[in-house]
Amino acid sequence: MNNSEMLLVDKIPATENFYFDNKNLYFHYSPYEIAAFAAGDITIPVSWGDLKGTLNPEFMKRMKIN
Repeated sequence: MNNSEMLLVDKIPATENFYFDNKNLYFHYSPYEIAAFAAGDITIPVSWGDLKGTLNPEFMKRMKIN
């Protein structure tokens, strides 16, 4: 069984629990937020490339995102 089979929601809601590095924006969910406890903490990475066109150009420049 993979974590997607343990999801408790049809759509993953936005979270205020996030962090980022030079490669990705990460969304972190605690047990029971979106999946069964057995799935543990879930972190969903989204690459900066996937977010192009949605980010403020000044932010991209500051973060050196090409």
